[in-house]
Amino acid sequence: MSFNEAADQVLIEASHDARLVVLGGRTVTPAAALLLGSTALSVATRSKCPVVAFRGESLSPGDDPVVVGVDDSPAAQEALKTAFEFADRFGLAVEAVRSLSLAAPAETGVTIPLLIDWDGVESAELAALTETVDVHNKRHPAVEAKCFVEPESPGKALLKHVGDSGLVVVGSRGRNALAGVLLGSTSLNLLHHSPVPVIICRSAQGDSNE
Repeated sequence: MSFNEAADQVLIEASHDARLVVLGGRTVTPAAALLLGSTALSVATRSKCPVVAFRGESLSPGDDPVVVGVDDSPAAQEALKTAFEFADRFGLAVEAVRSLSLAAPAETGVTIPLLIDWDGVESAELAALTETVDVHNKRHPAVEAKCFVEPESPGKALLKHVGDSGLVVVGSRGRNALAGVLLGSTSLNLLHHSPVPVIICRSAQGDSNE
């Protein structure tokens, strides 16, 4: 390790042999991420282990639940695993949140959203989410888990729940800072807006197709 190395490079190298990287500091604004880069965002998207970034004013451990974002990606599975492990260790509940896209599901072939049975879609998504969460809940039976399907984008869906939580966990597929700003990134959104600490997890396979 060299004293001339950038902080993010040192932390990324250390993450290869670490269980968790912990970051403090300022919130990550889109402008800073785009124009100047961000140590927090750089480490979060390239770390080999989960990264917790302390955000907001609620920095002390409490009894509030752990909120976790869930989609169909391997990174989300790592986020679920981390959320349940953390909740089990500290005696907390888990709230799993899935974003319900308001676009017509591609497999239906329907091009007019008004013709879609959104109640049916939401029920199917909730059933799928519950099944996914149950896999992790069986490994941690002491953890009380609740599932929510929200009709918002992933970032907004999670922010709807984090106000009453003590921690939010989300998966990252390794998107870099520039792409995160231009294309939208749940991780970046939470690093900027979350009032509670954020844990960002990458999949074991290093999925980079976000």
